[in-house]
Amino acid sequence: MTTILTVGDTSVLQFLEARFGVKETNISPYRRAMLGDLTSAFNFKEPNNEVLPMLAGKKTRQDADTLRSNQEKLPQISVPANQVMPKQATGYQPSRALPYRLHTTAHVDSQNVGLVFANTGTAGCVFHVYNKLDLNRIPRRYAVEAGKQLNDTWSVNTDGLYDLWVLSNNGYHRHFVGNTLSKNKAEIRVCYDVANGNVYVDIMNQSATALTFIITPKAYFDSTKAMQVMIAAGKEQQVHWDLTDSGRWYDFEVTIKEDANWLRRFAGHVETGEHGITDPAMGL
Repeated sequence: MTTILTVGDTSVLQFLEARFGVKETNISPYRRAMLGDLTSAFNFKEPNNEVLPMLAGKKTRQDADTLRSNQEKLPQISVPANQVMPKQATGYQPSRALPYRLHTTAHVDSQNVGLVFANTGTAGCVFHVYNKLDLNRIPRRYAVEAGKQLNDTWSVNTDGLYDLWVLSNNGYHRHFVGNTLSKNKAEIRVCYDVANGNVYVDIMNQSATALTFIITPKAYFDSTKAMQVMIAAGKEQQVHWDLTDSGRWYDFEVTIKEDANWLRRFAGHVETGEHGITDPAMGL
């Protein structure tokens, strides 16, 4: 199985700590918070009962040795005259359960856009925020320990436009686009249905008039099956999605019919403590 946990030089030491109960005093609190101890790559609960997936092609050691011997006899592959960038392989693999449960919420006023980064998982993570209206600037990065949160604000220009792109562990993606000067005020709050491996979103209309929200599936579902939700002024509505067919992966975009500038996109994976699959949209 694949494990997509952030690891580093000290992860092996942390693994030895977890396995043998020893303590390495030279590992900093930051590395302990941000880097895994590799235990998620193994099944210690039922190490002898897990059914391993059947590999395609050669299956026995003799078959593998024969294949390797035959490959060694083949001529060397010539370097292509015209080089091209490699492509991400399509498909997916089994993946170990991960400890990430991340949240980003926006708060917009007439001059600023505020983001709150919350980590309700059991491992630290780093949120990367790109200002897509000023990509020459270094992205801001926020290391958030498990069970904690941080917040920051972005000032906008006189035109009020903003476009912030948030990335984090295991395909986590949030996108906030809009205009602080717009009379249409709205926000979303993404929540996880951990018990069932699904996702739902609270759509909040903070405007003085009714708004029509258009919810469009992206990577994992049929993008032609957009949903329209009309929400009265000052009200909110909750929308649920069943992620069974996507292996608990989600990617949705929310726009406002009455406001061409406003957009929210949220994508990632719902962690339930159960094993899953890698991102099936990689390479597409």
